[in-house]
Parts: sequence; C-alpha cells; structure tokens
Amino acid sequence: MSLQRDEVRAIFSGIVSSYDFLNHFLSLGMDFLWRRALARGLSLHEGEYVLDMACGTGDTALAIARAWRVNVFGLDFSHQMLIRGREKAKGTGICFLQGRAEQAPFRSASFDAISIAFGIRNLPDEDARMRGLKEFHRLLKPGGRLAVLEFSCPRFFPFRAYIKYLVPFIGNFVSRSNAYTYLRDTIAEFPDQEAFAGMMTGAGFRQVRWRDFTGGVATLYIGEKPL
Repeated sequence: MSLQRDEVRAIFSGIVSSYDFLNHFLSLGMDFLWRRALARGLSLHEGEYVLDMACGTGDTALAIARAWRVNVFGLDFSHQMLIRGREKAKGTGICFLQGRAEQAPFRSASFDAISIAFGIRNLPDEDARMRGLKEFHRLLKPGGRLAVLEFSCPRFFPFRAYIKYLVPFIGNFVSRSNAYTYLRDTIAEFPDQEAFAGMMTGAGFRQVRWRDFTGGVATLYIGEKPL
C-alpha cells in the first residue's frame, strides 16, 4: 500500500491517543526490549549528539536518553505525535522538532548517531527510502552510527498469521481507523533483511549488519559512516 506523505501523516496524527498502548499491547511488550537493544547498539559516548528520526511519541528517544548521557533530538512530521512526545519527555532534555526524514533541518555532519524505529517503512517507495538513507548519511559525522529498527516478515507461520490477521483486526478496532491494515500491508512490501542492508550499503554505509528479534518480527540494522 503506497500512500502520499500527507495521507501517512493523517493516519498517524489520527491515532495518537491509542498509539502507545497498541504498540505495547500488540507487540506483547517486546517493543520495549527492541528499542533498548537499539539504544545499546549505538555504542554512544557521553556528550554525543543523537537524532531520532520519525520519533513519533518519543519512545525510542527516551530509550536512548535513559541508556546514555547524550544530547537527544527527535524529529517527526506529525505535530500531534510531537505534542505527546514532549509531554512524555518532560525533564529529560530531549528536543523535539517537526520535519521530514528526507529533508532534515540540520547541517551536514551534525550528529554522532541517528536512529529510526518503525519509520523508514512509512516512506512511500524505494526511492524515498534511499533518499532518506542518504540524508541520514549526510547528517552523520564521519564514523557516526545509524541504527534502523523495522518490522520484517516473520519466518514462523504463527507470527505471520498474527501480523496478517490479528494485528489489523485488534489495531483497527481499538484505534477506530484503518491504520493497522496499512501497517500490515507496508510490512509485507518492505524489503527483506539482505535487500535493506544492501540499500544501506548503497547509501554509503559500511560494516552493515543486522539482528532479528522475536522470530524475525523486527530487525535491527546497524551501519557506520566511513571515516
């Protein structure tokens, strides 16, 4: 399912009230562990600057801020999501800004690390995803790390059936929207692990590796900008 940016923004802006609950409920709480693994995978140092792209309501930015003594920025295209993120992150020092992943409002080589969790899949097509990856590369300092956490097509049939049937049924019912049908369809269309790692390499990243979680329901990709 390929939607235009404004349509995707409308989907996410319309489910803010149920978004966090459904993330945790539908993942059976595993999303906390996946985000924690992303934060650890960045291998940060005190005082470094980190940008969480497509930050949504701030769960990944918060996981990074709790794991490391660093300066965290969150960027998202949905104003409503950012309002919720700012409420959750009061007192943490996280700075939330509105903007697009493919055209971020920062100078080149501004960040020591960039993360994006369950966001790059929402860019409308492969060309947009490649533009996003190249933008992340531009924003990173030489030697900087990129961590991408994204849904994958699970290897095991029970997990595939859960995502195909139960996730959209429960998610759409609770959120009173079709957002979780969109989620299911975009997971099915997203490149597999080898293909997406190849895209990261094509965007200029090196030492690209990945790690599957929960039978391949989610995958963490790590890459580095060459020195």
